[in-house]
Amino acid sequence: MNANEIIKNKIEELINKKVLKVNTYKAGDIIYREGETCEYLGYLLKGKINISTISDDDNEEIISVINEGCFFGHFLLFQDDNKFLGDVSSTISSKVVFIKKPILLNVLMTDIDFLNAYLTVITKESFQVRQQVKLLSHKKALDRVIYYLKTNNKNEYIEIRSVTSLAKRLNLPRETVSRMLSKLINEEKIEKTGYVYRVKI
Repeated sequence: MNANEIIKNKIEELINKKVLKVNTYKAGDIIYREGETCEYLGYLLKGKINISTISDDDNEEIISVINEGCFFGHFLLFQDDNKFLGDVSSTISSKVVFIKKPILLNVLMTDIDFLNAYLTVITKESFQVRQQVKLLSHKKALDRVIYYLKTNNKNEYIEIRSVTSLAKRLNLPRETVSRMLSKLINEEKIEKTGYVYRVKI
C-alpha cells in the first residue's frame, strides 16, 4: 500500500468514527479568502481546488491546483504567518475534510504508518516546489525547456500531450515553447513520436 492509499484509508476511518466530517462545495464556492488564517489541514476527498490571486492588471493567476487525495494548508498550519496567499476555491463539485491541529498531531503520534505516509507526501511535494523554483530560475527559455525535459523524463522518454499546458508550467509563451521544442528536434537533441519525446541531452 502506497503513502496516498494509507492516508486516504486513515481519513476514511476517522470519518466513519465521526472524528472528521465531510464538507461539500459547489463549483465556484470560495473555501478560504486570500489573507484568511489557515487553522486546519485540508484534504480533498473528491473534486478539484484552485488557489489563485488577482494580479495588478486584474488577471487571475493560479498559484496551485489541488487534486483528489491531496492536502492543502499543510505548509501554513504550523507557521506564525499562516495566511493564505490566494483564494481557495472549488472548481468543480468537491468534498473536503478539515483536520484540526490537535487531531492531526494525535494521529501522527499514534499511527506510525500514517506518520511515514504523511512525511513521504509532504517531503515529496516540498521537493517538487524546490524543483519548480530551480526551473523558473533559468532565465533563458531554452535552458528552462531543457531543464524540464532532463528532470521529468522517465528512462529518456517524456510524454507531452499539450504544449499549452507545458508553457503554463514553464511560465513561457506557448509559441516560445513550441519553437524551442522544434529547435531541439532539428538539432537531434530530442526525437518526437506522437506525444512522446525521447530525450537525448
